[in-house]
Amino acid sequence: MNIAMNTTMAGEYNLVITSADGTVRETGWFPNLILNQGLNRFGDSASAANPFYYASIGTGNSTPVATQITLDTPVAYSAINYNTDTVTYAGSPSYAVTHTMPYTFAQGAVVGNMAEVGIGSTNTTGSLFSRALILDTNSNPTTITLTSLDQLTIYYKLTINPPIVDGTGTVVLNSITYNYTTRLLAAGTFCSSINSSGAGAFSYPYSNGTGNGASTYAAGAALAAITAASPTGTTSGTYTDPTTATYVANSFSRTAIVTWTPTQGIETGGIQAIKLIFNNVTVNFQIVFDKPIPKLNTTTLTLNFVFSWSR
Repeated sequence: MNIAMNTTMAGEYNLVITSADGTVRETGWFPNLILNQGLNRFGDSASAANPFYYASIGTGNSTPVATQITLDTPVAYSAINYNTDTVTYAGSPSYAVTHTMPYTFAQGAVVGNMAEVGIGSTNTTGSLFSRALILDTNSNPTTITLTSLDQLTIYYKLTINPPIVDGTGTVVLNSITYNYTTRLLAAGTFCSSINSSGAGAFSYPYSNGTGNGASTYAAGAALAAITAASPTGTTSGTYTDPTTATYVANSFSRTAIVTWTPTQGIETGGIQAIKLIFNNVTVNFQIVFDKPIPKLNTTTLTLNFVFSWSR
């Protein structure tokens, strides 16, 4: 039985050129294409490399396509400076979180007419998360010219949009149909961190063990606001770690499997609601059923929670 939730994301670049005399030029923000390879990185927990670690600049001018994995003609790379990474929150109604990441090149490291930009996990070809042509203020492809006296800083802004609209569906257990509603929790801190491993940005359902779990709530529990910490009602405090199914490339979804053993999930009147916690509470969801699910100390309950992501 699959209970599904989806999140969307988008990225933008801004290129800033500082000349030796202190003059500053910048492109202004322009959109990127998050590549299929980039989307796959969120599902592949076997890969620990941070998809945002390096920015790259190049001279190629082909139209970005989702299947690309590298710049056309890369010229230089620069690693992120996490000390100046910033996080901003849109608040109501979107509750989007935006991570702005700077990449500063040494003076003279980039010389010539640059036309393309990207970010990826390594300072080699083939590891891109996103790619874009440099655009002017009218959204037309352009080039920026740098000399040996110029210093380039690339800013990448990743905006993650949580699912703020309730989801609905049904599961069938022992021939009984249960209608459910899914809703975000703790919306104001959704996906609030990016760290040196890249784990905080979006990888909430894709690893097992510490920082992930599910709690059950007794009959009478109800949906809370998306800014609340938990659904309303009473919980026994049972906390069950999920496992995750193997990621299928290009599916852009992954399943967290939660199993309550006979001694777990015993709630008065049955299980009315479930709280899911992922990535050390930076991503929370609540699932409330239209009627309690009976759970006895002689039965095992397994539910699958499908998390998906898209551009």
